[in-house]
This record gives sequence, C-alpha cells and structure tokens, in this order.
Amino acid sequence: MTRDQTQIFKGVAIILMLFLHLFNYTANVDLCHNIFFINGKPLVSYLVGAANPVAFFLILGGYGMYKVWEKGDRHRWTRVFKLYLHYWIILAIFLIIGHFLNPDLYPGSISDLLSNITTYSTTCWLN
Repeated sequence: MTRDQTQIFKGVAIILMLFLHLFNYTANVDLCHNIFFINGKPLVSYLVGAANPVAFFLILGGYGMYKVWEKGDRHRWTRVFKLYLHYWIILAIFLIIGHFLNPDLYPGSISDLLSNITTYSTTCWLN
C-alpha cells in the first residue's frame, strides 16, 4: 500500500468519524428525512454500528510504523519521547487550569501526580 492510499483510508476514517458523531443518537437521526428502513428502524442507525474509525487509525498507524521499521528507521524511542512530551505539556496546562478552578482536587496527592506523569494511571482525578 502506498502513502497516498493510506492517506485516502485516513480520509475515509475521518468521514466515518463524522458520520458516527452525527448519527449516533436517535434524536439526531429523527431530525433527518430517512428513506430506507429495516424493521421500522432507519438504515443509518444500523450503519452507525459498522462505523469504527478508531480501528482504521490503529491499523493504519501500525502499518505505517511497520513500513518505517522496514526502511531501517530505528528511532522509535524518540517518537515515544515526543509523544510523552506532548502529553506532559497538555497535562501541565490542564493541571494549572484545574488548580485555579478547584484547588482542593488539583494537583492531588503525590502518588496521583506521579501515576499521571508516568501514564501508569491516567485518571487525572476524575473521582
């Protein structure tokens, strides 16, 4: 599969994600003019169950990582570090905002903070 083909599949996954979010609720489906029904239920309600964009992205991401590995690029740990770096920046922003909105809950105990920083447990104090 070429890079262009994977980009096309990513576009299909994005369209599936939009479809899923638009028609996931019966109230949203009722706002539309439905033409096809199966047992009194709109066809779109059945198609929503088949839309799984996360699986598309997981498969395409794994395939892309395999192709990069096949070419000889062995910088997987730098990629993991970059992912962690972005996670830590976003976590810091939300912790600062959370501290101003609810200082009793954020940043929480040291063990909660360390488990969220290391991603051992990404609860972010939703108790």
